[in-house]
Amino acid sequence: MSSVEDWAQGVVSRRSPPPPPPSPPPPPSPLLTTSGTLYKNATYIDENTVQLTVNAPDIQGLVYWEGILGYSWEASFEFKAGPNTNGADAVWFFAYREQIEDTPLEQTAQTGYNFVADEYDITNGYQLYAPTNNRIAEFLVDPSLGDDTWRTMEISFTSDGTTDTIVMKVDGSQVIATSHVANPALKYLQPTYYGLGGRAGLGGTNYHYVRNFDISRTSDPA
Repeated sequence: MSSVEDWAQGVVSRRSPPPPPPSPPPPPSPLLTTSGTLYKNATYIDENTVQLTVNAPDIQGLVYWEGILGYSWEASFEFKAGPNTNGADAVWFFAYREQIEDTPLEQTAQTGYNFVADEYDITNGYQLYAPTNNRIAEFLVDPSLGDDTWRTMEISFTSDGTTDTIVMKVDGSQVIATSHVANPALKYLQPTYYGLGGRAGLGGTNYHYVRNFDISRTSDPA
């Protein structure tokens, strides 16, 4: 073998192998690793269904979890209320709650958010309550709430720590889309409570059910 061939073979043998392709990013961390905690009048019907209230005056029920939601997540669940379209009061999803209040209300968001389906005949529709209990979005699209029909709510939440962007859909149709100035006290990266609530009214009443709740971060906290 010539010296040129020897040199070429040596160059080839000293070349490093190509680097392996990058590993895919890990999936976002799950947020539902255990059964939820029941509060007030809530009862598990089966492993995926919770009766939040019976059809009786002035009662509430919650099922909730504790974890770090981060800056970006998606949630979905099915809900129904009935048997009265002129009954009361509401089903809601809550997030970033620092404590569980003694009397849960759909319009009491504390430092977090409430995503509300309100079947009360004066305010029936879908509403969003922001930190400090301000109703920042209301879209009256469903006066038939309370008709004992299962509906699916989907919520998408993203934040850069300055602005929170929220999209809320029911049965695939967008009912709320808004951006809101973030509350500096919101604990994105600390454990907070999140879950589902229901309340029957004082005069008009309804039962309230939820099922097939799912929530996951769409990006992991930094």
